[in-house]
Amino acid sequence: MSAGRKRGFTIVEALVAVVLTGIGVAASVNGLASLTKAQALAIERERMSRLAVMKLDDLIATGQITNVGGTFEEMGDPRFLWEASVSTTGVENLSQLTVSVRLAETSGRSAEVNATALAYEEPQATVVGGEAP
Repeated sequence: MSAGRKRGFTIVEALVAVVLTGIGVAASVNGLASLTKAQALAIERERMSRLAVMKLDDLIATGQITNVGGTFEEMGDPRFLWEASVSTTGVENLSQLTVSVRLAETSGRSAEVNATALAYEEPQATVVGGEAP
């Protein structure tokens, strides 16, 4: 082997390679952490959306077309609160019902999901001349 040509890496080259590999691994771990957090938020919003639609269907099926609210403790999920609001549509006996679901404890986050539907309310029967129609 000649004295002028040595094979292998110098300590500086090896140190640079280790530092670059470490930076790459740290960036990958940070990216995975962000991805996991985003996935958890997406799952939470999906749960909120499903709860909103279920509560909307329940209110329409039971005829509770009023401004009410509550929790989902009866469904085993007290993390969320719901609120129903009714607005007029300009069409007689037709109301717009909106159910909003939000986190009970926001902890710095403000997520809310809405489900909206039209609800028909049958007109009240009127008595004319003492007889029902």
